[in-house]
Amino acid sequence: MKRWPTPCPPSSRSWPHSLAPQGSVLATTSAVHDIAGIAAATGRPASVLGLRFAAPAHLTRLAEVIPGPSTSPETLASTVAVLRDKLSRIPVRTGTGGGGMGEVILAALREAGATMLRSGSSPAAIDNALQGYGFAHGLFCQMDMTGLETCLAQGRVATARLDLGPLYLENLDRLIMSGRTGQGAGRGYYLWQDGQPHPDRAVMALLDLSDDADARKTPALSPEAIVLRAVAAMANAGARALRAGIALRPSDIDAVMIQGHGFPRWHGGPMKAADLVGLFDILQALKRFTAENPALYTPDPGFAALVREGQNFDALNRLGRNRRVIPG
Repeated sequence: MKRWPTPCPPSSRSWPHSLAPQGSVLATTSAVHDIAGIAAATGRPASVLGLRFAAPAHLTRLAEVIPGPSTSPETLASTVAVLRDKLSRIPVRTGTGGGGMGEVILAALREAGATMLRSGSSPAAIDNALQGYGFAHGLFCQMDMTGLETCLAQGRVATARLDLGPLYLENLDRLIMSGRTGQGAGRGYYLWQDGQPHPDRAVMALLDLSDDADARKTPALSPEAIVLRAVAAMANAGARALRAGIALRPSDIDAVMIQGHGFPRWHGGPMKAADLVGLFDILQALKRFTAENPALYTPDPGFAALVREGQNFDALNRLGRNRRVIPG
C-alpha cells in the first residue's frame, strides 16, 4: 500500500527524499507547473501524479487524477483507492495529455461567452440564459466569484494546451488592468453590493463592445441561441481533449463538468448534451458559428466521422481493451 506524506512546500529538490520515503505517492495540485517536469525533479517519476480538486474543495467531491508519462499503475490505483474509500471523493482519471479536463472545457465556455459579448449580448443576458438551462451560476457571475486574476491564470494554462481563442483572456486582462478583479474588489463583470451582482453597462464600454440594440448589426441572441453556442463550444473542446489525450472518454468529461463545475446534471454533461441534441445538428451549428470565432468553433473531425458511422459520443465510452479513440 502506498503511503501519503504530509503536504509540505518544497524548498529544494531533496525534499521528497527527506519527507516522503520510498513507496509514498507524490501528488501535485499545481495547475501551472508541468507534471513531467516535477516528476523528473523528484527522481521518482513513477510515484508522481497530479490532482485537481474542484473549488470549493470542501464542498465538491470531484478529484481529477492526472497521471504523468511515467506514473506507475500502482501509484494510480493507490491514489484512486484513498480518494474513494478514505476521502469519499469521486475520482476521475484523465489521460496523460497533461493537466485536468475541467479547466479546458471551462476555457471553451468562457471563450464562447466572450464571443457572444462581441456579438452584442450582455453578461446578464448570457448568465440568465445559462441559469435558465440549469447552471447554478451564470458564466460571468461565476468568474467574478472565482476572481478574474485566477480565471486569467487558469485560462493561460488551458489555452497553452488547446488553442480555443484569445478573446476571453484579452477581456480579463483589460478588466484586471482597470481594477475590476471580481467580487472581492466589488466589481468585475458585475458591480457587487451586499454579496449580490448587479449589471454594469460600463463593462461593455470598457471592452469596446456595445449592448445597444440600435448599434448592433445583428439581432440579439435568444436564450436558446446562447445555450446552443455554449454547449457546442464545450462539446467541441471535449472532442479535442479526447484527441489530445487529455480525456479518455466522453463520460469522464461529463462527470467532471457535473461534479465539479456546475453543469446541470439532468442534461448529462456537455458531451451527453451534444448527443441528445444530435451530433449532426451540433456539427451544422459549429459550421455556422465558425465565422464568429474560428479557433473555438471549427469542428473537430470526430463529429463528421461519428455522424458518418451513425454513432455518437456514447460509442466512445467503452472500458478497458474495448475503449475506442475518437475517429476522424
